[in-house]
Amino acid sequence: MSTKTLLLCSLSRALHDTEDALDWLWDTLQWRIKEIRPTKIINGGAELGDRDCTRIAHALQIECEEYRTDGWIHIPGPSGYVRMGRWWDPGGSVYPLERNRYMVSRCVQARNEGWHVHVLGLIAPWSKTHGTAHTLAQASHFGFEVTRLECPAAFAPEASP
Repeated sequence: MSTKTLLLCSLSRALHDTEDALDWLWDTLQWRIKEIRPTKIINGGAELGDRDCTRIAHALQIECEEYRTDGWIHIPGPSGYVRMGRWWDPGGSVYPLERNRYMVSRCVQARNEGWHVHVLGLIAPWSKTHGTAHTLAQASHFGFEVTRLECPAAFAPEASP
């Protein structure tokens, strides 16, 4: 009997800063997803970065869930997205880091249900935010298999004068 594999993808939005970085994101993400062969992928649903993962999952016919900061879990389908329920209390505040912690807790739940869990982070070293690093640190704390890949600095936007 094969074990189901859950892949949590955390991708830096800054990988959309240049065409070279975006090409690296797409090539690297496709390669890793094909190598890991997940049963399901979860991500944060951010327009830049995370939804690239959703697009690839859809093309490869892999189930995908987006945990968006609007508090809803979105499932992509043939005619758009379907909201599957809330992942947070609508009376509370929601921040990307809170969402990241929730996605990692979803990985803990999956592991307790017998899933193999892998966490993939694609980092833009020039990024001014560090949500992907936060997610990877949370996942490492819980002992998950974590892969952290950095985009080559040569693909960064040129420094402003």
